[in-house]
Amino acid sequence: SLVDAKLQRVHSLPVSQQDRVYRNMTGWKSDIKHERAFDRRYRVPDYQNWRKGILTKEQKDMIAALKKCADSLDWEKALEISKTIPEDAGQDWQPVCRGVLSCLCKALRYHEAKQTFERLPQKDTPAYNFMLLMLARLRYVDELHQMLWEMDNDGVPRSAVTYCHIMSSCVATHSWSEALRTLDTLKTDSALHGGANWDVAYLLPMTACARATQREKVEGLLEEYKASGKGTPDRNHYNALIVACGSDAQAAQKVFGDLRAEGWTPARPDWHALMLCHTDCQEQRHVFAQMRQELPDARFEEAWAILLRTAIRNDDSEGAAWVLQD
Repeated sequence: SLVDAKLQRVHSLPVSQQDRVYRNMTGWKSDIKHERAFDRRYRVPDYQNWRKGILTKEQKDMIAALKKCADSLDWEKALEISKTIPEDAGQDWQPVCRGVLSCLCKALRYHEAKQTFERLPQKDTPAYNFMLLMLARLRYVDELHQMLWEMDNDGVPRSAVTYCHIMSSCVATHSWSEALRTLDTLKTDSALHGGANWDVAYLLPMTACARATQREKVEGLLEEYKASGKGTPDRNHYNALIVACGSDAQAAQKVFGDLRAEGWTPARPDWHALMLCHTDCQEQRHVFAQMRQELPDARFEEAWAILLRTAIRNDDSEGAAWVLQD
C-alpha cells in the first residue's frame, strides 16, 4: 500500500529524523491511543518499540545466543538459529540477521556468510563492514574490491570502520601505499571523524608500511599521530616501528627505549619484534635473557621458534641444540 511504501522510506532515514517524519506522515501527535491504532491497522511494530529500537523477547534471546556463538566461533549453531527467522522477515529482524552474519564472518565461513548477506532484510553499513573484515582476513582482495563497488553502487554510506577494514586488507597484502591513500581519504572526510578510532586508523597503515620495511613512512605516521591531537600512540604503534627497523638492531633498540620512555611496559610481541631485528644468535639470546628476566611467567614458544629459525638460517647447530635443550 501507499502507507507501507512511505513507512519503508521512513525506515531508511537516520534515526534522528524518523520520529519527526513519522508524526508528520500520520498527522498524529503523541496520543498513544492513536499510535496503537495505526500500528494495528498497518501491522507495524509498536511505535515506541520501533522508534527506540526495542526488540521482542524472542529476538533478544536469539541475539544473546548468537553472541555466544560468535565468541565461540560456533557457526553451525548460528545457522541453526537463522533457520528460525521468518522467511518474510522485515527490517525489525535486521539485528538478528546481522548477528548471524557477524558470527559467520568471524568464523571465516565465506560461502555461508555470502548467502546470509544476500538474504538480509537490508544491506546496511554494518553488514557490509562484517563482510569486508572477513574478506580482508581471508586476503580475498578481488572480492573485497567487488564488495566495495557494490556498497557504493547501492548508495550505502561508508563509515570510518569501512576504511579501517580496507586498511586491514592492505596489512595482509603489504599494500602500504594503498593503506596510506585510504588513511588520507579518512582524514579528509570530516563527516567520519566522530566515529573514527584513530588509534586503529593510524596503526593499520603503520603496520602495512612496517611489514614492507618502509621505516620512514612509519616514523612519519607516528610523529603525525602525536601532533594530530587525535590520540596518544600506544605500545602497538611503537611495536610497528620496531618491526619497520628490519635488521637494523641498533635503531630497533632505540625505539624499544622510546617505548619504555613513554611509560609503556614491553610485552611479548615487543620483545619478539626486537629479537627479530637481531640476525646473530648470541645477540638474540641476550635479548631473550632480558625478556625472560622481565616476563618470568610468559610463554616462550614463539621466542624459542625465533631463536631456532635464526640458528638454522646461520647453520648454527650449537645454537639450535641450545634452544631444544632450553
